[in-house]
Amino acid sequence: LRSGLVLAQVALSCTLLVSAGLLVQSLSRLQSVDPGFDARGVVLAHVSLPRGTYASDERAGFWFQALLERLSTSPGVEAAALGSAPPLTGANDTSVYPAGRPPASEQDKQFAQLRLIDGEYFPALRIPLLAGRAFAPADRAGTAPVVIINRRMAHEFFPGETAVGQQLVIDRGTPLTAEVVGVVGDARLFGQESEVPATIYLSLRQMPAPAAHIVLRVAGDPSGVGALVRNVVQSLDP
Repeated sequence: LRSGLVLAQVALSCTLLVSAGLLVQSLSRLQSVDPGFDARGVVLAHVSLPRGTYASDERAGFWFQALLERLSTSPGVEAAALGSAPPLTGANDTSVYPAGRPPASEQDKQFAQLRLIDGEYFPALRIPLLAGRAFAPADRAGTAPVVIINRRMAHEFFPGETAVGQQLVIDRGTPLTAEVVGVVGDARLFGQESEVPATIYLSLRQMPAPAAHIVLRVAGDPSGVGALVRNVVQSLDP
């Protein structure tokens, strides 16, 4: 009985050691994968405006623009932005196709992750701009819709072509045709163990919403940023 117990303990120890070794290897492999964005020094906060006070998306959009302007000039803030779903915070599969080339069937549909952004979103997360331009203040509601796509989407949707200047149709129930004005680097939105999804970015100023994540890149210790954000929000609407 004693020999059997010793044998079982040795076998269990060997199993644990092998499992630990595999886990360390997997962790090392994941750490070597470039996520496509830099989260160090970045603080996130989520704000959801009450519908009773902000009955229209346009009014909510004006409030968020005022918030962004106030935060961007706050001490210690290097870049301030808004985003509907920054990396690791959510998913939103949306049917997208090049203008004039709709899918022949349901099986032929192509999908992309849809993100609404404003401000210095790409500098805040250090996602490089590869071609074209970022969104400008002039890209607002009432102007011609524009989008920015990631490198993978540019290669998949416009192989052998220049993506900037092309037209994309975003089918969210009501098709929206928009011009591609920029291409940015690939970001692993769902973690380093997942593939880079095709990603399309729209301007929050063109499509305002009542809720958004605040994305701040800060210099130095980020521990006091929470109080800063709360103070700014309360100063705009107690």
